[in-house]
Amino acid sequence: MELYILMGLMLVAFIGLNMWSKKSQRKRQEEHDRMMKEQLVPGAWVHTRVGFFGRFVDLDGDVLILETPSGEETYWDKRMLASVGDLPFANDEEENDDIPEAEQITEIDEIVEETNDSSDNASDTDLDGKN
Repeated sequence: MELYILMGLMLVAFIGLNMWSKKSQRKRQEEHDRMMKEQLVPGAWVHTRVGFFGRFVDLDGDVLILETPSGEETYWDKRMLASVGDLPFANDEEENDDIPEAEQITEIDEIVEETNDSSDNASDTDLDGKN
């Protein structure tokens, strides 16, 4: 008898925790959706779930109209929208402020040499993997 009571309490606790978790998740999702709608103004940069960056033009029902950098309009399902905001490009001046110019050039030269070495090794082997 005590076992049934304990199992019943555990079941009630599990259901209550599950409901609380879903409510909190729904609340976070609604807040996220509200923020996206506020930021989604014509001309804003958007990022789709497949990695496309474009400027927002219009939202017509479930169709999101984005402009490519070349000026062409493309049509997307609004569920493909991942984020709204600035492009994620790093500012070159901020990145290299702490590194003297001579070291920056040396780092670039090392990267170029590594790239050339790996392409030379790849061209030395034939399709069978033999030299």
